[in-house]
Amino acid sequence: RRPGDELAGDRVTHNVTGTPYDRGISGLAQRSATLSHPPVALSLRHAEIVRDQFRETARYRKWVIRAGAVMWNHFHLVVGVWGDPDPSKILGDFKNYGTRALSRVFGKPPSETWWTECGSKRKLATDEAVATRIEYVLFRQPNPLVTWSDSEPDLASVGA
Repeated sequence: RRPGDELAGDRVTHNVTGTPYDRGISGLAQRSATLSHPPVALSLRHAEIVRDQFRETARYRKWVIRAGAVMWNHFHLVVGVWGDPDPSKILGDFKNYGTRALSRVFGKPPSETWWTECGSKRKLATDEAVATRIEYVLFRQPNPLVTWSDSEPDLASVGA
């Protein structure tokens, strides 16, 4: 492990800007230099609109957002769902409806999209994994614009 590494279950995450992990990634600077448009930077107002739309989307789908956080350049959600829907569909729904809400207020960004093409879509198989993710999303995000939960997690079980 290096400075800035963090254990998330059995995974090591590297999420502290400026730590040695993100310095030696050959091609990262080159790839970012080839962007056709500047990256999208969300403001507090953007984040509030996204949060409200995500909550509406979840209510409509009968999902529960156990934890949500919107940062200036990405978001995290822990979502409780019934059945076994495709995680790509869940992420796609949030991104699609979030895009519509943001574009209604701000217009389309120069890149024509608010989000990157991909995103993590991990299923959390155990209560412990869910609790760890909830704790991470609600309490360990660097500089979140907004955080929320539409369920009341047992804070003792998530380490808060």
